[in-house]
Amino acid sequence: RHQNRAWLTFEVAANFVFDEHQPGGQSQRALLICRDTSDRKRAEREIRKLAAFPRFNPNPVLEFAADGTLTYFNDAALNMARSLRRNHPQSILPLNVANTVKMCLATGQAKLHLETNIYGRLITWSFFPVVANQVVHCYAEDATERLNLEADLRQAQKMESVGQLAAGVAHDFNNLLTIIRGHAGLLTDAPALPTALADSARQITFAAERAANLTRQLLMFSRKQVMQPQLLNLN
Repeated sequence: RHQNRAWLTFEVAANFVFDEHQPGGQSQRALLICRDTSDRKRAEREIRKLAAFPRFNPNPVLEFAADGTLTYFNDAALNMARSLRRNHPQSILPLNVANTVKMCLATGQAKLHLETNIYGRLITWSFFPVVANQVVHCYAEDATERLNLEADLRQAQKMESVGQLAAGVAHDFNNLLTIIRGHAGLLTDAPALPTALADSARQITFAAERAANLTRQLLMFSRKQVMQPQLLNLN
């Protein structure tokens, strides 16, 4: 422990020095060579920590050499390949990956969101150059479920808009039907109404009732209620 209270790590090599003139040839001295390895140990800990990131990452992580050769892939990349009925991550990579790697290193710019479609699953790839080491790191994601959820959300938003439109139309149409039904009722109840006109008034009333039923269905749709017509015993 250093006088500043910090712990240091030393590497020690020990050699015994024997004196042949002493009886029994016993060692009289020991030569110790020490060196401070604290910085090296700290660097090793950092390297192990950094190495754990791709190894235990739940998403596929790959590394490419400057010529486009695949030099590393983690277990998640292998599992993704197997889930796509392939034996090696190399077989699920996007086309012209070597050119992509060379371009990333030449420009120092990342290449994001390259897509491959395998057996109906959409895989997105992002390439990040590490120019100092002349390697390119690659991260992959199975975006199929996310894109499906986004499509479902867009569809739900569209249906919500349609529901709001249906509610507005239903309310406005109900206002018109109220006038039609009211005046048809007045005609039907009018005394000494000719038979032909009375039949026409009743037909208008029946049609208005059917239209009112349609508006009720539109309102139920706008409230996201499931219509299940049933015969009910009101008693």
